[in-house]
Amino acid sequence: MLAFIRGNPRFVKFWIGMWFSEFGDWVRNMALIYLVMDLSGGSAIAVSINMFCEFAPLVIFGLFIGVLADRWDHKKTIMSAVLIRIALIGLLIVAVASQSLLLVYVVAFLSAIGTVLFRAPSSAFTMRLVKKEDLRMAANLRQMSYSTMFLIGPPLGTLLYLSVGTTWTLLLILALFAVNFSFIAFVQLDKIEKKASSAKGLGGVMTEMNDGFRQAWQNRMVRPLLFSNALFGISAGLSNVLSIFILTEFLGQPKETYSVFVATQGVGMIVASFVMPKVKLSRPALLTGGMIVMGLCSMGMVSYPHYFVTYAFVVLFAFGMVAFNISMATLMQTTVDISYQGRVSTTMQTVGTGTMALMMLCAGWLHEMMPLQAIILTAGCSMLTGGVILYMMYSRVKAETQEKPLPL
Repeated sequence: MLAFIRGNPRFVKFWIGMWFSEFGDWVRNMALIYLVMDLSGGSAIAVSINMFCEFAPLVIFGLFIGVLADRWDHKKTIMSAVLIRIALIGLLIVAVASQSLLLVYVVAFLSAIGTVLFRAPSSAFTMRLVKKEDLRMAANLRQMSYSTMFLIGPPLGTLLYLSVGTTWTLLLILALFAVNFSFIAFVQLDKIEKKASSAKGLGGVMTEMNDGFRQAWQNRMVRPLLFSNALFGISAGLSNVLSIFILTEFLGQPKETYSVFVATQGVGMIVASFVMPKVKLSRPALLTGGMIVMGLCSMGMVSYPHYFVTYAFVVLFAFGMVAFNISMATLMQTTVDISYQGRVSTTMQTVGTGTMALMMLCAGWLHEMMPLQAIILTAGCSMLTGGVILYMMYSRVKAETQEKPLPL
């Protein structure tokens, strides 16, 4: 790991900048959760609507943004996305001052567009910074920064919200995003030749969208992920909205302990980030195993009403998540050509986020009609089914075809 860091100074700049971005995201996320619950009187439906607004733009605009990410300069696109996110935090300050829940929803929706624009070129950006044989280590370091912020972001976000208030918390987020912008600005990229699109206008965009989906569907390593991501989205959509109620209803804890719940998962992810690179399994095996572990542990979280049992399954769930995330990121970068990274990645995200957004919108109403345990068990079964599908489809793919980008 240290040799990789010393040998890749450009990636290190990008990576350090992402620490500030991840921290800003988590502080914002915690502030939004508490803000929505305060303005709505603790309504599960309000939380559902807010989370739907945060994910719906990927479904609506994801494929279109994927085309633009492949057409435009990767670095300029990422920097523009950071500026959009900074501007929208300013608008959220206005929403807080006016105590408008509706404006919070609007800002959440627009901020999500900026997040999609930020993420779409990130994979290709990383491929331009490191060698192919180092992509797994790069993915591992990105996972490490995400996991660390998963650990410290929720408690610090909660502490800031409760101690200095929403406005000062949002001003800190502005500063964090500004630092992220500065680090990315100093990253120097080698020039690459981008093929100019011969098709113009809406018709050209639709043609390139179709090419991106065809690349994802015809690639036998990527196609299984289209199915599993849809099932992952169903599970995540239900769990993301209702996880706070696992604490407040199933365990009888105050809502402020949600930061501890998320931080526990962060600890598991940090430990897993050091363990997983040493696991000598193929990417398909790690993807399959990771998803099966996440499914079983999701169900385990509501198997017995004791915080030790729930938190133990949270930690194990984190190991499955890290195995899945690192393997998927590396698989995408080693089996998909750089000119299709934006479109294929947003195709994958659109499939998963589409079902996630739908379930987020329904979760609050389902919670009003069904027991919490039944919903979480259903979420776990969905994840488990996705793992079984991955196993069945990858068992038919020959090992020698697993790292060959499909030319179109």
